[in-house]
Amino acid sequence: LGSDLPWICVNLEIDAEDADPIGSETVFRNGRRVGQISSGGYGHFVQKCLAFAYVTPDCSRAGTDLEVMVLGERRSARVLAEPAYDPESERPRSDA
Repeated sequence: LGSDLPWICVNLEIDAEDADPIGSETVFRNGRRVGQISSGGYGHFVQKCLAFAYVTPDCSRAGTDLEVMVLGERRSARVLAEPAYDPESERPRSDA
């Protein structure tokens, strides 16, 4: 990861069972704004709240603890090391 990049896209898992991010929510670390959600929602297969977020390079490492503002409440979140579903891409989508 190049430290000269202003933003890095990461996968987040968010501790939220009653609400999901839809996009544009703020991401925090230690009370400081470090990014923004681009899209998110509930992953039914993995039963977790997931999101894509653009964060500063220092917050992009797998396992980094963050917070996401969802419906006016800060929720715990963490950067995932790989996609929550099918990380080996063994189930490619088929339109056939």
